[in-house]
Amino acid sequence: MLLRKKPDAKVVFLATTVALAQQQAEVFKRADCITQQSARVDCFVKGSSMTAKRWRIAIVWDSVLVMTAQQLLNNLAAKAAHLQQIDLLVLDECHHCLNDSPYSHIMQHYYKKLSSQEQACTQVLGLTASPGGDVNVDGAFRVQWQLQSNMCAQFINIDHKDVEVARLVPRATDRVIRVEPRPEDADFSKRLAGVVLRHVGGLVVQMSQVLPGVELPFLKARVDMNAGRWSPDLKAWFRTLLDPTHCFSHTLMVYFKLLRDCNAAILLTQNHGFELGLRFLGLRCSAASEQMQDCAIFTAQGGVDEPRDVVTALLWDLSESVCDPTRVCIALKAMQSSLYVCFPKFKALVKLLQDMISSKDTFHGIVFVRQRQGVQAVAALLRNVPELDKAVAFHTFTGHPAKTKVQLAQDGADAETAGMPTRKQQEALQRFRDARGREILVATAAAQEGLDIVNCSFVVCYDVMERGVQLMQRRGRTRMLDSQIFMIMESRSSDEILFSKACVEATNDRLAQVHIAKSL
Repeated sequence: MLLRKKPDAKVVFLATTVALAQQQAEVFKRADCITQQSARVDCFVKGSSMTAKRWRIAIVWDSVLVMTAQQLLNNLAAKAAHLQQIDLLVLDECHHCLNDSPYSHIMQHYYKKLSSQEQACTQVLGLTASPGGDVNVDGAFRVQWQLQSNMCAQFINIDHKDVEVARLVPRATDRVIRVEPRPEDADFSKRLAGVVLRHVGGLVVQMSQVLPGVELPFLKARVDMNAGRWSPDLKAWFRTLLDPTHCFSHTLMVYFKLLRDCNAAILLTQNHGFELGLRFLGLRCSAASEQMQDCAIFTAQGGVDEPRDVVTALLWDLSESVCDPTRVCIALKAMQSSLYVCFPKFKALVKLLQDMISSKDTFHGIVFVRQRQGVQAVAALLRNVPELDKAVAFHTFTGHPAKTKVQLAQDGADAETAGMPTRKQQEALQRFRDARGREILVATAAAQEGLDIVNCSFVVCYDVMERGVQLMQRRGRTRMLDSQIFMIMESRSSDEILFSKACVEATNDRLAQVHIAKSL
């Protein structure tokens, strides 16, 4: 409509991920309003693609510029781009316009123009299916009012029962599949958590003196660890400690990384069984040993002597408490077997796919897995199941690498944890979309927001989501009539608590949307 009324209008469409930006650019290129007006659409997603020079050219020649939010923010900060140049600014998945996000920083530039009483010629449009929920309705109201305030916008709520919405995005039916947990997984997690707690306990005191502003919610982390659960607080704490600006010694960095990996191994065990957790832990211990050998060579050649006892003590503690020979043999045998269906969640997933095969000649489905290591492992194990290998094609999709190749090499990371570059993401999605058989995409949360797979008929949450927004976004990935979303969870575990919390948040999100829309 805007381009018909004003052919020289400039539209900037922002997306949260590269994959989403590429998808939306293709949609724009096929739109009638673009083809009829002979308008130009360009997509800018690579880290260095939208330079100041390219912005100056694109804003003159292109009608629609599609890019990630960070691309526009970089140019606004450099004063190469100005909001006055844009007639319509669209923020896709605008629920990210909270806290310290690129969307929030872009809107701060918008506020400055308003407060300086300059003419605000830019229209802002935010799009989202999940403005924000909370465990109580009042909290959901606060989140959505804050989002509305941050966007300098007013809610327009489109009911999910709207005919056009129901046709394009039919509501999926939820189905919960409960499985019984294995005692050996809980035993492994608790043993590993015990090792982590022993070492972290001493670290907390030392680090509080060295870095007074960096604190770990130790009581909360200890509750998780004592229950043999992965600790998100511990993950965040180690991410801060591993910041290179702190200039810790090589030995301490190896020590921090190995403790962080122990925490990650607990999560892998919760979601995929101790076999995969132990395999991952063994690889990380091997990498830590090699890094310490490099340190020893450096010291022998005249480098600074470092206290290597902390890493040695942790490796010894792990070998004594966790990696006993019997458990290692069981894990190796299971991982090498082509019939690895002993982990209850995986067994339930195999049974679900076998039922799909018996009832459908073709289908597209997405299996969401929390970790990148888990994506590669689940896909590989599914390909090794004889009943599935020849009947189903398995594709994988993960987020971008968070580090450079040099940083990954220094960290001892392998391809499983590195992530997928833009080109591989695009190729994986294209293969999955274009295929016409029985197709499964095993993916991390990088695929849960906005990606449009028109022939997707079911979603499987192999790992239970923690937030209502995740549940709503995953439901939105199904596009076929009579679609289903399956939640595989362990009975009497934290899975049920997290799923219940996500359902409450999703319900409160909807309630807050309706009430805010009525109050305007």
